[in-house]
Amino acid sequence: FLPGMPAALVWPYEWIILLAWTLAGVVFVSRVPKMGRGPGSYDELVRLTQARGRRGRAAKAESTQEPVA
Repeated sequence: FLPGMPAALVWPYEWIILLAWTLAGVVFVSRVPKMGRGPGSYDELVRLTQARGRRGRAAKAESTQEPVA
């Protein structure tokens, strides 16, 4: 649904939906690893993604450990 189209919703809801989708897109795009272009770009993307996954798993494992008395 886009504002102004025949299938548009009532005034504030169409803009809220559009804003929500825009914010979701910004969040997803900001999570894409930054990398350069070139012949090794695919390998670099895989390496960066795996490194991010290891950091996430390490943080989750650290947060689930019981505190030492």
